[in-house]
Amino acid sequence: MSDSVPIPHPIVSCPQCHRSQWVRPKYLGRVARCKRCSEIFRVARHVKIACPQCQRELRVKPIHFGHKVSCRYCTHRFRISEFLVFPCPSCRRPLRIKPKHVGRKIRCTHCDHLFRAWGSKRIESGKEPAAATLTPRSLAGENVLLRQRLQALEKEVGQVREGLENQRQQWEIERESLADVIDSSRCEASRLRLDLEQALARIERFQQEAQQRVEEWDRERKALIAQLQPPANP
Repeated sequence: MSDSVPIPHPIVSCPQCHRSQWVRPKYLGRVARCKRCSEIFRVARHVKIACPQCQRELRVKPIHFGHKVSCRYCTHRFRISEFLVFPCPSCRRPLRIKPKHVGRKIRCTHCDHLFRAWGSKRIESGKEPAAATLTPRSLAGENVLLRQRLQALEKEVGQVREGLENQRQQWEIERESLADVIDSSRCEASRLRLDLEQALARIERFQQEAQQRVEEWDRERKALIAQLQPPANP
């Protein structure tokens, strides 16, 4: 595929002696030992690759090998090959080799030359070395890595705790505010209930007074009618 980009050869630099060395792709993200000074360090989890469109540098993890990716700068989509490209030591023709075959003997498809596919600056990598092979310098380097990781974890835990405490305080403020609203609503409801009872009592007294006035007016009306009637003839 014309738009397929081969896997680059992973090159790492020892943090102690600063020697650039080649590492197998399967050891990305794992602990490695420098072949020169025996320093223990952790290899990055990604390789750097240039976008075919904008030539900007991208970080690619091994899980993306053999898949299409998008450039984060120009959004160009391209496929990362599942092969590394090695030149044949005999005919110098480029050969495509899967990462799992690195370190094994392979045969050139062009000149039939048999050779072992190694990077030019290989380092030993994989599991942590046994305690008997560790040097004080390598132990110090590993301790530095562990302390840095511990500090990073403590900082992350502190940030999480701070976020939880802030959230708890916010919830407490909201709870108190809601409690104040509920208390205020209860007081307002009690006041309205009292006002309603007083209003009903006033209406009842008004009805009683009105009934009494109607009865008085009725008696006065009857008395006036009796006075206005002429006396009966003998």
